[in-house]
Amino acid sequence: MASSAPSSPQGGSAIFTALWPFDSRTPEEMSFQEGELFSVITRNGGWWSARKIDKNGRVLGSGIVPSNYLVRAESLEMEPWYFGTMNRFEAQNHLMTPENEQGAFLIRCSEKNDVGYVLSVKSDTRVKHFKVLQLDESRFYVEVNQEFSSLIDLVEYYRGNALNNAGRLGSPCKRLKPKADPNFTEDDWELPKEEFTLLEELGSGYFSDVYRGLWKKSINVAIKIIKSGISSHLLL
Repeated sequence: MASSAPSSPQGGSAIFTALWPFDSRTPEEMSFQEGELFSVITRNGGWWSARKIDKNGRVLGSGIVPSNYLVRAESLEMEPWYFGTMNRFEAQNHLMTPENEQGAFLIRCSEKNDVGYVLSVKSDTRVKHFKVLQLDESRFYVEVNQEFSSLIDLVEYYRGNALNNAGRLGSPCKRLKPKADPNFTEDDWELPKEEFTLLEELGSGYFSDVYRGLWKKSINVAIKIIKSGISSHLLL
């Protein structure tokens, strides 16, 4: 089974791990490597505020990270072969890329509510799909004579034993690395006003006033308030 995640120094906040490395583009973003752990502070769309931690829970840094690079460390999603909700055509597109060799596989959750888990395997020049029947929380099988207590046990068994006409499972399907949201830049933030704290006034003009402020009570920012009261802008 997958190892349990370390306890969070924040007293129960969710622990995530990185699937891919990421290089920051602005001072607010945080760089990280594949496999590093995070304690997520807040979740806002595609970008989350998080603390990077070591396996003992010690904080190594903090900043904004792309959420589609992270998965829950204590979940099935941490397994390299689990691809979450995906239809058969998406699975075929992933498995038939040149990087995947014979026997490459993934387990997905079908988009059809009555199907459940599906094991998809690259076999010769096609992809074969096997429905994983689930009797309860700890009883899974593909073939009626082989029952397993978890999907992980099922995968390990068929890595050493042939599955119907697909042979043994090989390596997990290669993941296609996603792109971080290109719309997030230091000049274009759209965040709730309640996340900002106004401090002293820095300057005043005919149309607007500029204040020093804090974002999430920790990051210094300048906030421009239009005197009409219609809108405000964050200046970095």
